[in-house]
Amino acid sequence: MKNTVFNFILAGVLAALPLAAYAQLDPPTSCEQVEDMLSNGSSSAEVVNAMIDSGMALTGATVFAMECADAQYRIAIAEAGVGLASNLNEARGVVRAVADAYGESSDETNAARKAFEASEKMAKQPKEYKSDFTPQGGGADVSPST
Repeated sequence: MKNTVFNFILAGVLAALPLAAYAQLDPPTSCEQVEDMLSNGSSSAEVVNAMIDSGMALTGATVFAMECADAQYRIAIAEAGVGLASNLNEARGVVRAVADAYGESSDETNAARKAFEASEKMAKQPKEYKSDFTPQGGGADVSPST
């Protein structure tokens, strides 16, 4: 339970920080870059990566690219943002950022959640603990207590 609460808080913090950071950027230049890339046939993942290369965190880059793009590209950008996450906590942060920007029941948020569920299913599972201990028969006589 502790880990779940910690992960939820961490995802919220990760989602909030980049949103404040991208608000300070020069939107016309960056939005023009997003629009140009999409009109030239770049994939959604390439657009998000370009925003990351310009100094944004994944969550901020995803939401910023979505806000700059036409509605037809937003779902694909949300899915790409989740897909580019290096771990499940980062992917959860992207979903949270999309939900904060577009609402809990928006098409964009639902697409991000579905992408997260797919990532969660494909995530590497932890190794099981394997002990070298093999139980052996005692062989000692045990006297009954009287």
